[in-house]
Amino acid sequence: MTQLSEATKTEEEFAKLVAYQSQIKAECEDTDEHNDIGTSDTKETTRSLPEKHWIDKRAALRVHGDAMDALMVMKTNNAAWDLLSTDHQRTISAVMSFFCPLQNRFFESQESMENARMKRLGFNTAPMIPIGVPCASMSVITALNRSINDLLPSLWPSHDFALKREAARLRIQQMLCSSGVLPLGTDLCVFGSSRNNFGSDGADLDMCLIVPTNNTSLMIGSKLSQGPVNGAEQKEVIERIGEYLQSSGEMKDVKVRSTARVPIVLFKDPTTELDCDISFNNPLALRNTALLNIYSRIDDRVRALAFLIKKWAKQKDLNDPQKGTLSSYGYILCLLYFLQTRNPPVLPSLQQLPEDWLGKTLSTKPVQLPVRYESHPVDGRPCNTYFYNPASTGGGFALLQNFASKNRQTVAELFCEFFNFYSWGFNFRHHVVSIRYGAPLSKLEKAETACWFLHDRLCIEDPFELNFDVAHVVSAAKKDSLLRDEMIRVHTLIHRACGSINSEEVNGIEKLKYEHDIEDKLPSKVLPDKLLAIILEERVSEADTHILHTDATVHTVGDDKGVANIL
Repeated sequence: MTQLSEATKTEEEFAKLVAYQSQIKAECEDTDEHNDIGTSDTKETTRSLPEKHWIDKRAALRVHGDAMDALMVMKTNNAAWDLLSTDHQRTISAVMSFFCPLQNRFFESQESMENARMKRLGFNTAPMIPIGVPCASMSVITALNRSINDLLPSLWPSHDFALKREAARLRIQQMLCSSGVLPLGTDLCVFGSSRNNFGSDGADLDMCLIVPTNNTSLMIGSKLSQGPVNGAEQKEVIERIGEYLQSSGEMKDVKVRSTARVPIVLFKDPTTELDCDISFNNPLALRNTALLNIYSRIDDRVRALAFLIKKWAKQKDLNDPQKGTLSSYGYILCLLYFLQTRNPPVLPSLQQLPEDWLGKTLSTKPVQLPVRYESHPVDGRPCNTYFYNPASTGGGFALLQNFASKNRQTVAELFCEFFNFYSWGFNFRHHVVSIRYGAPLSKLEKAETACWFLHDRLCIEDPFELNFDVAHVVSAAKKDSLLRDEMIRVHTLIHRACGSINSEEVNGIEKLKYEHDIEDKLPSKVLPDKLLAIILEERVSEADTHILHTDATVHTVGDDKGVANIL
């Protein structure tokens, strides 16, 4: 009787789910009413329609996402799944196969889903390659490795990269101290890409002041400040540095931003032509630089992949936070997280390794880790910046390098997997990129602990400043879609280089043809030797390659009859 009642209850829950998902059709149809915006006779109506349309669209997509989550919970719960009839199990599996993680919505059929992707992207997408399955054939990998080896020497920084920056730092430090602007004993410490081993020749020289607190006094205006310097005093010091650099003529293009979140002075060093900046004590930035530097030296593949991905992002104009795209730092964190989640992993999470780690795989049991608190440069709150430092152990880098060597994949194999992972493998709706964990971290947890907003876009946790989302700059849905679309483009090109897509010949050129006279914008076949060059082609313009984000994406939510009809 108990099993019968449970089965009946499950059948009732399933019926409720069907009714719940029937809202999808109504929600989607409502959005279609607003597709022809601007036809109203009054300006007031014209202004209100776009806003109402996007509110309705987001609401409809939330219904789709919530329904998919409910189905996933039901299917992964063996007890609940076994209580369903075979027909219901088959129906749920069919419905789930029509959910598109790219557009976060259900479609009526596989064909309608592919057509919608075609409208959005301009090409027929390659499918996700399951974990453990090679992302490319051996011939493609061999050719791609050869192309990468030919390209990398042109991406590495010049041989005097570090020496040039150290000479500039020392000269600027001596100039500020000898002039009396700063007390003797003050250090200018380099952080960021000039010191983390991921910098290119065009990298800025980022520096911060470290004022000794033991026996040094600092003149603030007409007063003698002893001990730690507060926020107002930091602002005054930065202004004084800017005034000196400008009046002395030692530096060019001096700009002081004393009211910024972190007061900073920017300038160009005429001797080296480096763009430089100086901020006040920033221990989090220094610790972050040291952390990334260690990651870069664990395995040669890490740095090679980083420079390849940075080159790709630059070619696609996707590496400028001021334009709403991800920073180089963000891409590096995405890469490190990807390498931490391989099987076997290339990198461990240094923040999860105890000081006495001996190279063994950590158990799933919680490990008591040390803490090292540094003050946040803005609000002074303590941030735990502990990470495993091989320099402080007897094994040194050998233990970490031995850990990485268990993964025998080449740079080309990992390069292909990276784009497969961020095209289809990473759960943008639910997970956060976190090198602190080196494993999936729930967005819901970040919402609860750091008050992050819940959305479907990319989120990247800063390894030390845990309430800071490095991907917050990609705030517009269009920019986030552009990033993912370009990753899918690379994944598809790799797939086609393996000769796995059928095509037809049109005017002597092989191109793919689809319904509604939509022509595939990508070559149907890619020669392995030309693959890397095609991947790194410069993106012409956003309007040419992603025009459908305004039209197709708007109306596809209501194009199909919806999952309710399938149920």
